[in-house]
Amino acid sequence: MKIDISKTKDVFAAYSQLDFSDIKKRYRDPATKYAFDVLERKILAGYHIQLACFRHVRDLQKQNTEDLPFFYDINSVARLLKFAEMCPEAESKQPVDLMDWQKFVLSMLIGWRGSNDNQKRFSRSIISIARHNGKTYLMAIVLCYSFLIESIGRNNLQFLVSSIDAKQSAQLMGYVKETLSTLFSAKTLRNLKNPFYKHNEKIGIDLKGLSSQSDKIIAKKTQNRIIRITFNSGSYDGFHFTTAIGDEFGSPDANDKKKLNSITSGQTMGVKSPQFIRISTAYEDPNVEFHQTEMAVLETIERDYQRDPDYYNYLVLDWAQDNDDETYKAETWAKSNPLINLPGFKESFLQSIEKERSASLVTASINSFKNKSMNLWTQTNDNSYLTLDDIESAIIDDFDIDGKDVYVGFDGSIGGDNSAIAFVYPYQENGEDKFHIEQYSWIPWHDNGSIEAKERADGLAYRELAKKGVCEVEPDPGVIDYESIFKWINAYIDDHQLNVLFFGIDNAAKG
Repeated sequence: MKIDISKTKDVFAAYSQLDFSDIKKRYRDPATKYAFDVLERKILAGYHIQLACFRHVRDLQKQNTEDLPFFYDINSVARLLKFAEMCPEAESKQPVDLMDWQKFVLSMLIGWRGSNDNQKRFSRSIISIARHNGKTYLMAIVLCYSFLIESIGRNNLQFLVSSIDAKQSAQLMGYVKETLSTLFSAKTLRNLKNPFYKHNEKIGIDLKGLSSQSDKIIAKKTQNRIIRITFNSGSYDGFHFTTAIGDEFGSPDANDKKKLNSITSGQTMGVKSPQFIRISTAYEDPNVEFHQTEMAVLETIERDYQRDPDYYNYLVLDWAQDNDDETYKAETWAKSNPLINLPGFKESFLQSIEKERSASLVTASINSFKNKSMNLWTQTNDNSYLTLDDIESAIIDDFDIDGKDVYVGFDGSIGGDNSAIAFVYPYQENGEDKFHIEQYSWIPWHDNGSIEAKERADGLAYRELAKKGVCEVEPDPGVIDYESIFKWINAYIDDHQLNVLFFGIDNAAKG
């Protein structure tokens, strides 16, 4: 059956068309149960998490095939969840029961494996959620598990703790140290014998060092080490990280593609089961690689019938509100703040969020509230005419332009600027006047020296956008070629038999 959610945006309808009874019988682990509970509306979740849950249960149907050479290993999941039960929460310094959504996060990261090599499937992961929902706590569990369990019998492994600034990276490193310290010093956990009691002596970790401000944790007997590096001031060159955690990597300050690539390229150098996990809330600028990757992965999940293999190794778990209107609907806030459903916590958590919203309205910083508390991407300016929601909700994929009336505008570039053409098609729908708009660009890079430098300077992945058919990168020597552009325009108009009502052109192009 052809499943295409990209047009309907209705995950529940797609789910109802398929028979998952066999999967329900075979998989009773917490993550799969959570996925089914979301898809059967027993748990409130936003559209992006609905997609993630749909992907999981669909992949369970397709696993171990030529089209999907991965499988879900419930034994790996069980081991990680057992370990997580012993890890202390930061404030109480005691182990706590994980919620269903938290188990889903951990299970997706660790459970999916390669059919041929048993290595972790999701080498690149994005986990996005509103603040104060325990992202850092979960990542400390993941990193400590990798450091203590997955490294058994292996030496000279490197693990990364990173964030956009020293303060944020120190917080995650502090969580990791607290977790290790408790595991090594507590004789019992949950009234059971602690298997990690004094384990530090076996691997050569100094307990005193865990209480210091050091930016390294070194197991002297294995030379396995956890390293803290700040994104803005550090370098990842020369490292080969087994597990790398990037905190608040959705920030525009963490949008340096060269640095991001240095992490992942280092992981390809013979590292077994590498994982680069980026966690973040939303930010005002949606034109960052973090958000672009989010959307690209979610789009390929929507097109279930033609999944893009380039994204098989990417995981996106995004707890977010579905639109701006939900900023004022407290009954929906569990979409971006799943910790609301923690027993005994709901009322105080809701009151805290409501106070933050009121303060943001008074200080005219509602966008920041939407970013951090609703996990909604907005735009760079609170006074922008169109919001990101407005733009995304207006996108349609199946508008037929052939034979239509059209207004055309061409913006020619000077020097290193892009050239672009816009087509505006007037039409009526149900008696209402509307306009369909399309745009295409030509990208010069000569003044920047290379297309890579041009992409870094503009903060846009032009080569990826070219694959999507919205632009083209000028060939060597990277300068605008007006003759080829006008040939393209004439061919486009002729091919689609457009009736041009107006053609506007700027002075630069005329020159």
